Amino acid sequence: MPGGFVNEVVRDGDTVRRFQSPNAAFVHALLELFAQHSWTGAPRFLGLDSAGKEVLSFVPGYAPWEPVQPADVSCDESLAAVATLVRQFHDLTAGTILAGTQQVVCHNDLSPKNTIYRDFGHGLRPIAFVDWDLAAPGYASTTSRTCAGSTSISDHRSRTRPRRSRRCECFAMLMGSSRGPTW
Repeated sequence: MPGGFVNEVVRDGDTVRRFQSPNAAFVHALLELFAQHSWTGAPRFLGLDSAGKEVLSFVPGYAPWEPVQPADVSCDESLAAVATLVRQFHDLTAGTILAGTQQVVCHNDLSPKNTIYRDFGHGLRPIAFVDWDLAAPGYASTTSRTCAGSTSISDHRSRTRPRRSRRCECFAMLMGSSRGPTW
């Protein structure tokens, strides 16, 4: 499969196989929590194969791993969909044993290359996040700061501070922050 910047990823039918990360037990528990709540914004952990590799469900769609992307990937509607997905997984993890003493579980590597997009007739929109290897307890504001540096918020048209600022404020508002961005 294209991508796999950190880990070798191989598609096998409707599954993806990859070496386990040092954080595998936590990630497996997180993906199982998402499955228990029927959240479709992440692949399902299906177990380990005979070689000890993770077996995850394949999430069909467009994975923008190339340097230049279609405008849909970073349009305002995609920004809103990313914020919605982030808010959903934060809400699912808040107060759980996985969040520990922190607010939520953070993905810690959100970017277009770890986002799967589909076109349902109105352009490509984010539907799921993949590559949860760096996930860990944290604060919602950490995710906002991480996304602020990615093209999910800072698209190719956001070279000007006012546009970038507006997109950051929009993301913070969509995430439910009444104070606006904290970065």
